[in-house]
Amino acid sequence: MQRREVLRLAAGAVGAGSLGRFIAGCTGGDGARSAAAGLERELHVLAHAGAFEPAMLERFGTEMGVRVTLEQYEPRAGAPFPGGDAGFDLLTFPGPAPRSLPGAGRLAPMDPARVPAIERLLPVFRATTTEILAVPFAWEATGIAWRPSALPEQPGAAPDTWCVFFEPALSGRMTLLDSARDVLGAMLLLRGRSLNATEASVLRQARDDALACRPFLDGFRPAGRAPILAEETVVCQARSGEAMRAMRGDAGISFGIPREGGPLFAEHIALAASAAHPRAAHAFVDYILRPEISAGIAAASGRYSPLAAASAPPLPLDRLEPVLDPGDASTLYDGLWMEIQSA
Repeated sequence: MQRREVLRLAAGAVGAGSLGRFIAGCTGGDGARSAAAGLERELHVLAHAGAFEPAMLERFGTEMGVRVTLEQYEPRAGAPFPGGDAGFDLLTFPGPAPRSLPGAGRLAPMDPARVPAIERLLPVFRATTTEILAVPFAWEATGIAWRPSALPEQPGAAPDTWCVFFEPALSGRMTLLDSARDVLGAMLLLRGRSLNATEASVLRQARDDALACRPFLDGFRPAGRAPILAEETVVCQARSGEAMRAMRGDAGISFGIPREGGPLFAEHIALAASAAHPRAAHAFVDYILRPEISAGIAAASGRYSPLAAASAPPLPLDRLEPVLDPGDASTLYDGLWMEIQSA
């Protein structure tokens, strides 16, 4: 069962000292402000842990005169959405943008006229929101982290290709992420394929490639588990956010995107089909895409802003491919990943 932590914020109605308290049944929000903006006075958000800082929600509520209720959940592998989302207006998820409505009407399309800030998104992100079922608000990428001083033969050389995971000289000193989309994606990119491939023959070749490098690995490491380079590990597949955090505490670690490219993972926010406060929900999405708000969200989470107005990210966007929902190929991805893990 997923752990849930409920944080209720009566933004604009109670003092700053109440931030972080569990509050139930309180009234709040400036009715005059919300009415003038044509918004409902309440907003209910279901977000994955770490998506938003409570202080940001309070500022939105104070400015818009809307009482915000936030419930957080821990995502599960292969199940980005939690169960029991009835009663929420907005949902966030740290996975691929859906190609279609997941489940029985789980999401509803957003009205782009109510979220003009989507025009601020970088082109790579606008391409994933054609149906406006989900809007990205933060992102990170998968690449390679390594210890330059520990590489044999060529100390300091950068392993700039996914081929490094087939290197016998590093056998037993490398790890890949415990993630089907990261591992199969790397193998697909290595052969010049899209990491969103769905053809069975192409995916089986990626499985075979992953199995071929399996003997050289020390194992698979869950994303976010520290340290990313443990004990004798010299090279590992890593997400950019965790790599940047590790580099702040260890100057001996480097990180980069391989020349074949890497997966780009965006965190998304979507409108629930059952939303009782759709105008306030649209206003919130537009609010988090303000440049200064987006920059704050990215800084707090260790990720990057998807806005064109933000400072240039230190990663080559031209070598990154957004990870999409594989649709009907999900079952095939899951089955092939089980074969890789059990080898």
